[in-house]
Amino acid sequence: MRTLRRAVRVVLPVMALSVAGVIVPAAPAAAFPAGTQSFVVSGGSFDLTGIDATANTVTGTTHIGLRTVAVAAHPNGSRLYTANDGNDSVTVVNAVSGAIITDFPLSATGNPVDIAISPDGTRGYTANFGVFGPPQNSSSVSVFDTATNMQTAAIFTGRGTRGIVVSPDGTRAYTANSQDGNVSVINTATNTVINTIPVLGGGTPAQLAVTPDGSRLYVANDNNNTVTVINPVAGTVVTTIPVGNNPLGVAITPNGAQVYVANAVGGTVSVISTTTNTVVNTITVGTAPVDVAISPDGSLAHVANSGSGSVSVINVASGTVTGSVPVASPDGVTFANVPQRGSATTVTSSLNKTVLGDSVTFTATVTGTGPTPTGTVTFKDGATVLGNDTLDSNGQATFTTSALAVGTHPITAEYGGDATFTTSTSPVLSQFVIQCNCTATSTTALVSSANPSTPGQSVTFTATVTGTPASPGPTGMVTFRDGATVLGTDTLDGNGQATFTTSALSAGSHPITAQYGGDLNYPGSISNTVQQVVATPTVVTAACPVGTVITGGGFDIAGPTPPYLTSRPVNNTWEVSFINATGQTVEVTPYAVCADNTP
Repeated sequence: MRTLRRAVRVVLPVMALSVAGVIVPAAPAAAFPAGTQSFVVSGGSFDLTGIDATANTVTGTTHIGLRTVAVAAHPNGSRLYTANDGNDSVTVVNAVSGAIITDFPLSATGNPVDIAISPDGTRGYTANFGVFGPPQNSSSVSVFDTATNMQTAAIFTGRGTRGIVVSPDGTRAYTANSQDGNVSVINTATNTVINTIPVLGGGTPAQLAVTPDGSRLYVANDNNNTVTVINPVAGTVVTTIPVGNNPLGVAITPNGAQVYVANAVGGTVSVISTTTNTVVNTITVGTAPVDVAISPDGSLAHVANSGSGSVSVINVASGTVTGSVPVASPDGVTFANVPQRGSATTVTSSLNKTVLGDSVTFTATVTGTGPTPTGTVTFKDGATVLGNDTLDSNGQATFTTSALAVGTHPITAEYGGDATFTTSTSPVLSQFVIQCNCTATSTTALVSSANPSTPGQSVTFTATVTGTPASPGPTGMVTFRDGATVLGTDTLDGNGQATFTTSALSAGSHPITAQYGGDLNYPGSISNTVQQVVATPTVVTAACPVGTVITGGGFDIAGPTPPYLTSRPVNNTWEVSFINATGQTVEVTPYAVCADNTP
């Protein structure tokens, strides 16, 4: 039974290694569901365990891999911070995925036994007990930046610092100094101790909590079984309240009406009225309760029972225990409202172009990290709701209709979210509906402006699309391809033509096609294949025997300086191109031959 919670370092076997400041967990983390959960750290098992506040069940476990005795949550519920007295560090955990973000060292006196986060979530504070025994002035507070996850300051406090809490406005931090019997008041702007308040009566402060209005501190003194009430503004003790044996953990309800105190010896929780500062209820829980936390809505208290390996669930309204959740050797507990995870929605059509009156089915698929999303999907045509469906076990929902009018319909699927996942909307799907015309056809013809061509020469491909019937005539897009590779697209003009020009074709033969995508009145069609030949010219004089010239076209000029003739073999003869003085091909003469030039 650990009645000296957060006081003495215990050396235990390390279950994971810290490399370059990042903990490598010995076991994979489990994603935590969205909603209100309590999170429990276990110094014995080195684990962080999530508990569903409604179902009273364990939702997941992240293995920290180091002895950790205290935990705090970021105000937005996205991250958890554990104080690891096993290696003088803080571990940062993603509260949504359960994954460890990082583990960073503390450079102060060591042995962090408590942790708190500022109300605005920008800073964190650890209470560092230091070495147990001499030197007696080794306790401190480490300040860290939650954006960089690095320590930014160290503040030396009283001896035996075991607990820390931040005021609701974030301007002050208070520490419970057990060996000095006092509370240190820290100015968080300057990171300096500005006051020290004795608890009186020989008390040894273990933990403390501040009321929501910041007007009172309640300090648990574990050696004399009391709670000291302090006015932190005046720096004075208001009263001392007798509670159970060995009080440790302290928590205050969000409305400031009650204080819950975990009494480690005797297995009870004392409930104090802040109006009368008297104990109004004593609740029996598990063995050796060492910490207590109140849910954000004030309806539940969770008590970490270190001795019995459990978390007791208390209904605050009735003041009774309503459940118990097994958790191995719990040391610290806190609550967090874990945010929802992001979702992504897509929508597809069973037939993207339909004839008026035909049935079409839209399928929405919703995905997210972790479990399969649940809930409802709303299908819309622009702003008009078409219908709803519930996601199945695969995260899919469908809607079938035959009532879409002729035209283009912008279809979207809107996922409404659930307790775990946020809402999301799919990209727009364009659904085409055409008037029935059973004889409508289209034909696409493709021609090249220069075939063959040379590398770097500009070639224009022209696609002409005709329709039957001729009126109203095809409209829409044409896609030009070199085999399977898309070269480009163009929109049909008023004459039903689309063009694509390129000078980037490499040497060789290119199977060029043009594909018409269709419109509301005409189906698509694919053109004939144009084998575009791109050939590198050769100098004629290298091909004809000495004493012969090229005939055909009336040219007999040899290169290589322009102007000159070039040729390539075609059907066992020569195809001749004339390269003019500017290097342009101006005439092609097929089937020219080498002729005898003898007089």
